[in-house]
Amino acid sequence: MADEDNLKTDDADDSIDSGGKKKLMIMGAAGLLLLSIIGAAVWWFMLRDTPAESVLDADGNEIVIEGNVAASVDGDQDGQGPDITEPDAGPAEYVSVRPPLLTTYFQGERVRNFQLKSTLVTRDSATADAIRAHMPRIADAFAIHLRQMSLKQVMDAQVRLDLREQLTTIANDVLSKAKSAAKVEATLFEQVVVQ
Repeated sequence: MADEDNLKTDDADDSIDSGGKKKLMIMGAAGLLLLSIIGAAVWWFMLRDTPAESVLDADGNEIVIEGNVAASVDGDQDGQGPDITEPDAGPAEYVSVRPPLLTTYFQGERVRNFQLKSTLVTRDSATADAIRAHMPRIADAFAIHLRQMSLKQVMDAQVRLDLREQLTTIANDVLSKAKSAAKVEATLFEQVVVQ
């Protein structure tokens, strides 16, 4: 009789363990499904490429819109970034501004960071050598300019487009003051992060 009681107790323990394992497996599958849905939503709204579409501006020029960036087909600047395609000017040299620039903004009790990785473009090898030689001065001048901007300014996409031209001018000014070749054509942004 005692053996029958022990046998019944063992069977009850097995059914409890299998029920707990089923619940654990169901919860794991639900969690995996939830992570898959979140991943798909992130990809859909943030990482996917939107198809390009073209529209006409007020002057009748065709503008191609890819994602959130517009570029003029006929070569007009329209404030949409640098135009560095000059076929007779020779090969372009790209010099990365190192280290990446980091500026911290305080918004109430919240701390916001703005990080910028940029590259300077020139077609003159003497200017490329001068950029490399005076990189600490250029990076310092860029950092000073970024610290003078407000958080609202760096969050504005149009201001960031204008920032390219401002940084190009600053780089040329630094090189001119150092009595070096100052033929920086453009500043390209490799990465812009606002956290």
